[in-house]
Amino acid sequence: MNKKFYLCNDLGRMLNTNVSIFKFENLEEINYISFYVNPRFSLKNIQIEEIKKILEKEENKTALYSLEDKFQFNYVGVSDEKKEYFLIIGPFFLKDPYYEDIFSLVEMRKNDLELYNFYNTLKEIKMVPLDIISRIIYNLLNSIYEKITFEANVNNSILSENLDSESETYNKFQWNLTENRYDIENLMLKNIKLGNLDKALYYRKELNTLFNFHSRIPKNHFKASKNMLFILSGIIRKSIEECNIPYVFIHDISSKIFHKIENATRIGDVIKLGEEIVREYTELCKNNNLSFKNHSKIVNKALIYIEINIKKDISVYEISNFLEITQEHLSRVFKKEMGENIKTYINKKKIALAKEYLLKGKYKIKEISEMLGYSNSEVFSKIFKKIEKKSPSNFLLIKN
Repeated sequence: MNKKFYLCNDLGRMLNTNVSIFKFENLEEINYISFYVNPRFSLKNIQIEEIKKILEKEENKTALYSLEDKFQFNYVGVSDEKKEYFLIIGPFFLKDPYYEDIFSLVEMRKNDLELYNFYNTLKEIKMVPLDIISRIIYNLLNSIYEKITFEANVNNSILSENLDSESETYNKFQWNLTENRYDIENLMLKNIKLGNLDKALYYRKELNTLFNFHSRIPKNHFKASKNMLFILSGIIRKSIEECNIPYVFIHDISSKIFHKIENATRIGDVIKLGEEIVREYTELCKNNNLSFKNHSKIVNKALIYIEINIKKDISVYEISNFLEITQEHLSRVFKKEMGENIKTYINKKKIALAKEYLLKGKYKIKEISEMLGYSNSEVFSKIFKKIEKKSPSNFLLIKN
């Protein structure tokens, strides 16, 4: 059972959620705790028994178990082939119930703070990667991982005397390679948190040269590459939580990245996403370090809300409702610290984004106005001209 601890521990680190391994015989348990789960949302013994009964059936290797509170969250169980052990991962979302419903989150925070705090700790795992993860875990439980764990954790002082020099040299090489990989990974994370994009990308590139993730699924490099990005995003997301960035901001970027990985259909897109993940999180940390910390909590949260919802039709009322303060107080504090009113700030941010879209040449002016939440292209063009002193079409003519 001690060997299973390493599997349990590594899976918890990889998936950023809680992992437990049980014996079928007596439900002896090993835990890896990624975050505290309030007893209100934890699996009870009777529910663990229900998962066990499903997995005891010869034909069942995995079991998805859902719990209902005010939203649905899930656990997945995976058994070994001999039905000696089974593993439970969770809780997590299969689908984030509040991905585009920030007002319901505000209501939850008002009426059920305990549930709101729990929601912010949950990690979103989609059905496709969950299916992949289940297959990987099933194979690991059936001895593959035990062999790797033994080689990686054995103490050199108790190596069997009959190990030949070639095997011993290989083990030392693997040990040094693993340590080096973790050192470079930590350097990448450090520079992401500091907002140093060039260095973060450099160490990300170095990391790729030290670890061939394709070996995990040798017959399908595309799936292996996508799995690597899921893990990379999860590691970075967990690491930057210590930067005091509001969870809602981290969650928004994490969800967008998750959707992009999931919807990628070509290996070229996956390769580009690796750099984009590092870039997105680094820019988030950089903005947090340079911009938001110089403002009061009210303005800080308002700026974050605007960043997240910049493509929507944002009103001062919505922001003040989110912050639970009056419109008048918000407008007064914002203008004092930012030197301009909220609507002007929002329009400047939208027009800056509009210029990027125009220069790409993929969208018509009408499409861009809709993408940025304007009621029609006339309103968009009027605001664009007010800020840029030229119309969108003239802006393109000058640039071209």
